[in-house]
Amino acid sequence: MAALALTVLLPIACAACASRPPSPPPKPPPPPEVPADLRVCFGGLTEVPDRDLTVGDVERLWKDERKRSAAKTRCGERLLAWIDAILPGLR
Repeated sequence: MAALALTVLLPIACAACASRPPSPPPKPPPPPEVPADLRVCFGGLTEVPDRDLTVGDVERLWKDERKRSAAKTRCGERLLAWIDAILPGLR
Protein backbone atom coordinates (compact mmCIF):
# COMPACT_ATOMS: atom_id res chain seq x y z
CA MET A 1 0.00 0.00 0.00
CA ALA A 2 2.80 2.40 0.89
CA ALA A 3 4.52 1.66 -2.39
CA LEU A 4 1.34 2.50 -4.26
CA ALA A 5 0.99 5.79 -2.36
CA LEU A 6 4.58 6.73 -3.18
CA THR A 7 4.03 5.84 -6.82
CA VAL A 8 1.07 8.20 -6.97
CA LEU A 9 2.24 11.01 -4.68
CA LEU A 10 5.90 11.27 -5.71
CA PRO A 11 5.24 12.49 -9.27
CA ILE A 12 2.74 15.04 -7.93
CA ALA A 13 5.25 16.33 -5.37
CA CYS A 14 8.02 16.53 -7.96
CA ALA A 15 5.75 18.40 -10.37
CA ALA A 16 5.02 20.97 -7.67
CA CYS A 17 8.74 21.44 -7.03
CA ALA A 18 9.52 21.84 -10.70
CA SER A 19 6.86 24.51 -11.19
CA ARG A 20 8.45 26.90 -8.68
CA PRO A 21 10.75 29.52 -10.17
CA PRO A 22 14.37 29.16 -9.17
CA SER A 23 15.57 31.25 -6.28
CA PRO A 24 17.35 34.44 -7.31
CA PRO A 25 21.08 34.50 -6.70
CA PRO A 26 22.10 36.06 -3.39
CA LYS A 27 22.77 39.77 -3.47
CA PRO A 28 26.44 40.72 -3.27
CA PRO A 29 27.49 42.71 -0.24
CA PRO A 30 27.37 46.47 -0.71
CA PRO A 31 30.67 48.11 -1.60
CA PRO A 32 32.51 49.77 1.26
CA GLU A 33 32.09 53.48 1.84
CA VAL A 34 34.55 55.75 0.08
CA PRO A 35 37.09 56.93 2.67
CA ALA A 36 36.29 60.40 3.98
CA ASP A 37 39.64 61.88 2.94
CA LEU A 38 38.97 60.84 -0.66
CA ARG A 39 35.41 62.13 -0.59
CA VAL A 40 36.41 65.67 0.42
CA CYS A 41 39.64 66.11 -1.50
CA PHE A 42 37.91 66.73 -4.83
CA GLY A 43 35.94 69.71 -3.54
CA GLY A 44 36.86 73.34 -3.48
CA LEU A 45 37.44 75.89 -6.15
CA THR A 46 39.81 78.80 -6.27
CA GLU A 47 37.83 81.87 -5.31
CA VAL A 48 38.24 84.70 -7.81
CA PRO A 49 37.59 88.18 -6.42
CA ASP A 50 34.84 90.21 -8.06
CA ARG A 51 37.09 93.15 -8.94
CA ASP A 52 39.83 94.10 -11.34
CA LEU A 53 42.78 91.82 -10.69
CA THR A 54 46.35 92.95 -10.35
CA VAL A 55 49.24 91.03 -11.84
CA GLY A 56 50.01 89.81 -8.31
CA ASP A 57 46.41 88.59 -7.89
CA VAL A 58 46.56 86.64 -11.13
CA GLU A 59 49.90 85.10 -10.18
CA ARG A 60 48.63 84.13 -6.71
CA LEU A 61 45.40 82.66 -8.12
CA TRP A 62 47.30 80.71 -10.76
CA LYS A 63 49.69 79.26 -8.15
CA ASP A 64 46.76 78.38 -5.89
CA GLU A 65 44.98 76.62 -8.73
CA ARG A 66 48.13 74.68 -9.67
CA LYS A 67 48.47 73.49 -6.06
CA ARG A 68 44.83 72.42 -6.00
CA SER A 69 45.22 70.64 -9.33
CA ALA A 70 48.26 68.72 -8.08
CA ALA A 71 46.44 67.78 -4.86
CA LYS A 72 43.42 66.55 -6.83
CA THR A 73 45.68 64.48 -9.08
CA ARG A 74 47.24 62.80 -6.03
CA CYS A 75 43.76 62.27 -4.59
CA GLY A 76 42.60 60.70 -7.85
CA GLU A 77 45.57 58.34 -7.79
CA ARG A 78 44.70 57.30 -4.21
CA LEU A 79 41.06 56.80 -5.25
CA LEU A 80 42.08 54.56 -8.16
CA ALA A 81 44.36 52.54 -5.86
CA TRP A 82 41.48 52.15 -3.36
CA ILE A 83 39.15 50.98 -6.14
CA ASP A 84 41.74 48.49 -7.40
CA ALA A 85 42.11 47.18 -3.83
CA ILE A 86 38.38 46.58 -3.27
CA LEU A 87 37.38 45.30 -6.73
CA PRO A 88 38.55 41.70 -6.22
CA GLY A 89 36.26 41.39 -3.18
CA LEU A 90 33.27 42.66 -5.16
CA ARG A 91 33.53 40.21 -8.04
